Amino acid sequence: MNIALNENFKSYVKNKVANGDYNSSTDVVHEALRLLQEQDEKKQVLKNEIQKGIVSIEAGQFSTKSMAELFDESLAKWKDVQKQ
Repeated sequence: MNIALNENFKSYVKNKVANGDYNSSTDVVHEALRLLQEQDEKKQVLKNEIQKGIVSIEAGQFSTKSMAELFDESLAKWKDVQKQ
């Protein structure tokens, strides 16, 4: 596979190798692709969680309480458990 880069990316890759951050331009591209793949996977997890939330809302499984109210309730329950 042959990949063409614009001058900005070519310079960036050359600098990464010249600075000793990577052994070769191939290593720079591999790392960039690994990070892109990791980012894509995180986006998919987030999309899945959003979809779960939508399904829960559509099923009526949600609260109208604020985050502060939920936190206060949770803290009070935790304190009760600690007293026991």
